Amino acid sequence: MNLSQEHAINQNIHKSQKNEEKLEEKTINKDSRGQMNYGEEKEKSTFQKIVEDEKIEEKQQQKKDNENEDESLPNTDVIERKDVGVIERVNNEDVPILMSDNAVDYKVLQHNLKKGKVSKKSKEQIEQISQQEENDMLEYLKNYRPNDEFTIQLEDQLSFETYFSRDELHLLYREFKRYSKSGMFMSKEDFISTLTPFSSNSDLTISLMNAIDRNGDQKIAFPEFVQALSIMCRGIKKERLRFTFEICDFNGDSLVSRDEVYSTVKAISDIFSKFGYSKDKFGDPSEAVDSVFSSGLTTNGIYLHNKKELSLNEFLERGELNPDLSKCFGMFDYFYLKFIGPIDLLFKDKDVNMNGQLTKIKPKTIFNFNISHRRTLSLRDGFLIVYKKKKLKHDEDKPSKVIFLPGSTVKVVVGSQPSKKKKFLSKKFHNYYGFRVSKGNYNRFFLMENRDEALNWVNAIRFHSRQGFRFQSFSKVRTNIGVEWFINGASYYNELAETIRRAKHEIFITGWWVSPYVYLQRDNGIEAMEKSRLDRILTEKAKEGVKVYVLMWNETNLGVQLGSRHAKNWLEGCHSNIHVIRHPKRYPLSWSHHQKNAIIDQQIAFVGGIDICLMRYETSKFQLTDDQGKRFPGKDYGNLLGTVVRTGDPKKDQFDRRECPRMPWHDVHTKIVGPSAKDVASNFIQRWNHAIYVERANKFQPILVPKDYSAGLPSDEAKPDKWKNLVSNIRKGFTHVSYGREKATHYQRAGDNPKVRSHTRQGAFGLQSDEIDNKIEKQKNNSTNSEIDEDSDYDEEDSDEFEKDENQQQQDIKIPYNKPSDAGLKNNHKHNNIGSLKDEEGIELPGTPKIDLHDDKLLKSIYHLSSNMSNSCVVQMVRSICPWSAGTDVEDSCYKAYLGLIKNAQHFIYIQNLFFISSCGSKLPKNRIALAILNRVRRAIASKEKFRVIIMVPISPSGDLALASSRMIIGWTNRTISQGGQSILELLKNEFPDVDLAQYISFNSIRQWEVNGDRIFTEQIYVHSKVLIVDDRVAVIGSCNINDRSMMGSRDSELAVVVSDQSKLLITMNGKPFKVGRFPHTLRVGLWKTHLNLTDPEIPSVIDPITDNAYLNIWRNTARNNSIIYKEVFGDCILENQRRLGIVQKKYITKTDELVVQLSQIQGVLIEYPLDMFCESNLFNEQVGIFTAESYVDVSIFT
Repeated sequence: MNLSQEHAINQNIHKSQKNEEKLEEKTINKDSRGQMNYGEEKEKSTFQKIVEDEKIEEKQQQKKDNENEDESLPNTDVIERKDVGVIERVNNEDVPILMSDNAVDYKVLQHNLKKGKVSKKSKEQIEQISQQEENDMLEYLKNYRPNDEFTIQLEDQLSFETYFSRDELHLLYREFKRYSKSGMFMSKEDFISTLTPFSSNSDLTISLMNAIDRNGDQKIAFPEFVQALSIMCRGIKKERLRFTFEICDFNGDSLVSRDEVYSTVKAISDIFSKFGYSKDKFGDPSEAVDSVFSSGLTTNGIYLHNKKELSLNEFLERGELNPDLSKCFGMFDYFYLKFIGPIDLLFKDKDVNMNGQLTKIKPKTIFNFNISHRRTLSLRDGFLIVYKKKKLKHDEDKPSKVIFLPGSTVKVVVGSQPSKKKKFLSKKFHNYYGFRVSKGNYNRFFLMENRDEALNWVNAIRFHSRQGFRFQSFSKVRTNIGVEWFINGASYYNELAETIRRAKHEIFITGWWVSPYVYLQRDNGIEAMEKSRLDRILTEKAKEGVKVYVLMWNETNLGVQLGSRHAKNWLEGCHSNIHVIRHPKRYPLSWSHHQKNAIIDQQIAFVGGIDICLMRYETSKFQLTDDQGKRFPGKDYGNLLGTVVRTGDPKKDQFDRRECPRMPWHDVHTKIVGPSAKDVASNFIQRWNHAIYVERANKFQPILVPKDYSAGLPSDEAKPDKWKNLVSNIRKGFTHVSYGREKATHYQRAGDNPKVRSHTRQGAFGLQSDEIDNKIEKQKNNSTNSEIDEDSDYDEEDSDEFEKDENQQQQDIKIPYNKPSDAGLKNNHKHNNIGSLKDEEGIELPGTPKIDLHDDKLLKSIYHLSSNMSNSCVVQMVRSICPWSAGTDVEDSCYKAYLGLIKNAQHFIYIQNLFFISSCGSKLPKNRIALAILNRVRRAIASKEKFRVIIMVPISPSGDLALASSRMIIGWTNRTISQGGQSILELLKNEFPDVDLAQYISFNSIRQWEVNGDRIFTEQIYVHSKVLIVDDRVAVIGSCNINDRSMMGSRDSELAVVVSDQSKLLITMNGKPFKVGRFPHTLRVGLWKTHLNLTDPEIPSVIDPITDNAYLNIWRNTARNNSIIYKEVFGDCILENQRRLGIVQKKYITKTDELVVQLSQIQGVLIEYPLDMFCESNLFNEQVGIFTAESYVDVSIFT
C-alpha cells in the first residue's frame, strides 16, 4: 500500500485521535496565549485573537533573543526581514533565491536554514563547508552497510512506497539518526527542536506533527519521516494538497478555516523572511487567505462561492487554481531545502542530458497483463523524449511522446520483493529496475536490468523536474543574454522579417491573432513591401527546407472573429513544411491564448505585446490618416471603436478613410538572443505538443523536441526538396482561391456560464449575504521599507536591526489592519547613493559610463532609438499557464514578478498597460497589483520620501461603448483608479487628506490629432503595451495585462520577460548618484521621448525621472496642458470629456486656422487619464438585452 492510499484510509482515524490527544495534552499545548480550545469549546476564531496573541509572542521572543545569542533556531515565527533593493533581489547578488540558477546562492540559503540564522560567513566559506559536507555524504555512502535497524527489507519497502532511491534513503537515515536518541525513532519534542523551524506549542506545529505521526504513538519513526518528506518534496499535486489540508486542519474537524490558513501562512512567511528570503513569493498572509477562500471561476467554468471554511474536496478544487497551495505556502520548500536539496546537488551530474534504451510498460489493463514496448529515451533541456523503434534502418527518429518535466514526479521501482510488484507488473519484469514517471494523465513505467543505470535516470529526471525558480517560474535566471527593445510595430516587424530570412532550421510563431497578410516592411517601396508579407516570407523559407510551426488561438470566444480557420488553411496551403495548429477546439469559451512570440532556430526569440497581424504596424508618428493606403493598406487601416472586420479580403477597407481616422497602436516588444531564447522555445514546444495530445484532429502534426543548433553543423541545416516545392506550388493553385467571408467582431470579450452570472455580479458589488472584505491591510511600519545595509554583514546577533510589527488593530474585518505610525515609517533608505551599489560591482561590467549631460555625442550614442541593444542582460521568462493551455499545473509567475518588483521599488514605478483592472482588497478583481501600488505610495507618503508612480492606460481599452462589455471594462478601470469608494486615489485621499497626491502618482493616456483636408481628426492612441519599469533597474515586457485574465495563471496564457542589466549607467536619481541598468533605463527614456516628442537636446531633462523638473514640470504639466487644449478644441465630442453616457462622439471637426494654431501648441501625445469620465453614469447597471452576448457572460471575465 502506498502512502496516498494509507493517507486516505487512516484519515478519519487520525482526525479522531488528534482531538483526543490534544485534550489529553493541554499542558503541553499551552503557549503564551494560554489554554488552547478545540472544536465547540473554541472561544475565539477571528483574526483579532490571532493578532493579539502574536503581539504577546513577539514580546516574549524579543526578550528571549536578547538573552540567547547562540546558533539555535529561535522558537518564534515573528521575526521580520529588512527589505533589499530591487536589483539585488533580481540579480541574485545578496539575497539567495529559492531554486536559484546560482548553485552558490542555493547553498547559502541551505546553510542558513541549517544554522537557523543568516550567517556572517562569506559565500566562499559556505561553498567550502558545503563541499566538505558533500564529501562526507559520499564517504558515508561508500562505507554504508545494512544494519538491524534499517534493514534491506525496509529499504525495499520505502523505495517502493516513496519517491526516494536507496542512496537517498541512506542519507536521510544518516540525517535522522544524527538527531535521534534511539536510531529509528525520535520524540516529537526532539523532532520539533532539531528538524523544524517552528515553536513547539503552536497550532501549526501540533498539526504538522500529527500529520507526520501516522500511527499516533507520539513518536516520529524514520519511515514516517521519509513518507512525509516524499509527499512534501516529490509527491504528485493531489498528494501534496491532501497533506497541506491535514496540516492546516488544526482542530481535526475535517474543515480548514480562514483563521487556520492565516496562521499557517503567517508562520511560514516569517520563517523565510528571517533568512532574507522575500515572503512576497507567497503573498502577505491576508492575500493568501483571500486567494484561497474568495469566489471565482475554475478553468472548467465552475463557479466557486466565497467560503469561510473548506472541506477536503473544496480544498482540492481550489488547489488546482492556486499554485502556492500545493506547497503549503512554502513549508514544503523549507523541508526540501533542508533535507532533499543537498542530496539533489550531490547526485546531479554536470551533464544531465541522457540517452538510452528502456522498456516502456503500461500498468496492468483490465485483462491483467502488461503492454510493453522497447523505447529509446532522451533527456535534455527539461524534456523527456520517448522515441519509437524505427521500422526501417534509414527512417528518421520521430518522438512518440515529449514530456515537459518541471512539476512531474518520478518514483523508483526496485528489483526485489516481487509480491509488491504484482499489483502493476507481470512476473517476467519482477527482477528489473526502473522508475515510474507521472505528469498529468501520463503514467508509465520504464525498466532496465541495471540498477545503477536506473538510478542515474531517476536522479537526472528529478533534476529536470525541479520547478519554482525565482517568482515560481518555469525558467531559470540567465546571465549575459542579448536583449533588444522595440517601441511600436514598425521596428519590430522589420527586425522580425530580417531574422526570419536568416532562419536555417525552424521557425515557431504563436499569437492571439496571426494574419498571413500582414506586411512586415513598408519603407522600401511597393515591391519590397509585397515581398515582406508574412505568408510569402514563410513560404520562401519553407521552400529552403526550414520547418515552420504556427500555433494560433482558435477563437472560441463567441464574439471575436479572427479568421484562424482560414489562416490555417491558407498558410498550410503555401507549403507542406508549414504546420498550423488552432487550439483549443471548443473549451474554454471565456479564456484565450494571449502569448505573442516568434522563435528562430531555438536561438533567437521575440517576446512582447505585438501580434503578427493587421492593425499592429505603427511608427513613432502615430499617423491618423492614409487616404491612399500606401502605408496602411486595406484592413490594416483600423479603428477599434467601430465595428472591426478582421476577416475576408485584406485589401478591402473597413472604413471610409475620409470619415474615420485610424487608431494608432502603441506597443513594446523585445528580441532575446541566448539561452533564454531556449526557454521561450520550451514554452512553445510544451504548448504545441499539448495541443497535439488533447485533440485528435492534430494527431498527424509533428511532435516538437528541444534542439541545440548553436554548433552550426552543416548536416543540421535545412535543405530544399524540389519535389516538395513542386507539389506545394501545384497545391497552392487550388487552395489560394478565396480570402474567405467577412465576419464582423461586434464585441471584444464574450464568455460562457450564464448560470453563474448573477453569483459573480453579486460577489463583485456586495450583494451577497457573505461579508465582503474590501478594506486594505496597511503595511507593517517599515518592515518592507527599511533596507539592509549593503556595506555590512548581518547575523542573528544583530536582531535589533529587524523591525517588529506595530500593534495591529481590528476594524471589524477579517484582515488585520495596521495603521502606520510616524516612528515606524521613517525613511530608512540610507544608501540611495552610489555607495549603496557596492555589492553590484561583482556582476556589472567594467567601465560604467557617467552620463555627462553636456556631451551630445555620448547622449546620442546611448539614447538614440536605434541604440536599443544590450548583450549583458540578466533575463528570466515568466508566464501564466494552466492545464487547459499547456497541460501543466497553474503557474502565475507573471503576477508574482509584478507584485515582488512593485513592493520593493525604491524610487519610482512606471507602467504601461492595456488594462488596469485590479483590487485594493475587494473580492473582485482577485489580483492585488493595485493594493501593492497603494501600499508602496502610502509608505512613501508616511516616510516623506520622494516617490513617483506613473500608470499609462488607453482611454477606452475594449471597443465601441454601445456595447455593455466595453462599458463594463471602463467601469472596472475607474473602480481601480478613482471611483467606487475602494479605488487607489480615494483610499489615499481618505488616509492623507492634506497630501497632494499628484506629487506621488499620475494616471495618463495618449492622444493624437491630424489635419486631413478640411477636417481635423483626433483619436486616442491605443496603449496595448504591457511594460513595468522599476527604478530604471528592471523591466518586465510581455503579453500580460493587469487584470485577472492575465495574472491569475488559470485563465489566459501569457509570457513576459524580466530584464535587468549588468551594464550600468551612472545617472542621478533625485539629484543623487545612482547606477541604473542600461536596458531598462534606455527603454524608459525612449518611451518618454516618444510620448513627449523630445528632441536630442531635451533628453537630459528626463534622465532623472523623479526630480520636480522631470516629473512635475515636464511630464505632468505637458499632460495637463495637452488635455486642456483637447478639451477646449473638441469639447465633449471625445470620450475623456464626457461625464455621462449617451453623448454623441465625433471623429473630426471642421478645420479652421485658429483651431490648427491652438492644436499646434500640443507637445507630443501625452494627456491625463480622464478621472471623471462617465462619473455620472453607472457603467455596470446599464440594461443588457437578453439577445446580447453580455447577458450570458460571467462578470468576472471582464476583470
